[in-house]
Amino acid sequence: MFFLNILNPSTGNKKPIITLPKTSLYRNGLHFFISAHYPVFTFDSDLLYIVFGGDPTIYIYNTVPPYSLSSQTPLNLLDYHYFKGSQAPLSRSEMISLYIKTGRILNIKKLNDYFVIAYFPGYDAVDLETSKGNKTPEEAKTFRQRMQRKYRSRITIFDSLGNRLNDIIPSGLEVSSMLMRNGDLWMKEKPDEDIELDYFKLYKVGLKIEKPPQ
Repeated sequence: MFFLNILNPSTGNKKPIITLPKTSLYRNGLHFFISAHYPVFTFDSDLLYIVFGGDPTIYIYNTVPPYSLSSQTPLNLLDYHYFKGSQAPLSRSEMISLYIKTGRILNIKKLNDYFVIAYFPGYDAVDLETSKGNKTPEEAKTFRQRMQRKYRSRITIFDSLGNRLNDIIPSGLEVSSMLMRNGDLWMKEKPDEDIELDYFKLYKVGLKIEKPPQ
């Protein structure tokens, strides 16, 4: 199964180039929900950086044929709870629940010598188990609101070797919306649920890297 294609804009022809690496979490023989391995990626120079779904690993590929895997970098994300597979097949309701409640990488960008990783941390084991219990509509609403406050999407900054430099929860920005334009990092404003607008704002974002004390 291929996960990325090269598109010829003149002819519209596509050429598949990337499959799951042999060391991928999703080659462990277990069952996963349908979109568990969907990739996010970014380019820099002559390299392609891919993260497959919830697997906290950057796979680094060459961008020239045969598009071979060059190296990989594990990501040590804070309080990250991702799905590692099930021995038994998953029901549809289990798949939906795992998609919503388990950790996954939302976006990846490379800015100069730094990786900027947006991710949803996922419920811990206790909260995941609690979420399965029977609840009244009011109890379910209260639990859901508490989980939304507890598990907010985050951004972590790594150096080129995979060392974690910072971990933040951006205020008022959608972490999954990161994009690069002319070497700058941009993010979309998080909409106010109580105010309906017919436009949205983009903000240019900078990185502040502080060296640890000697």
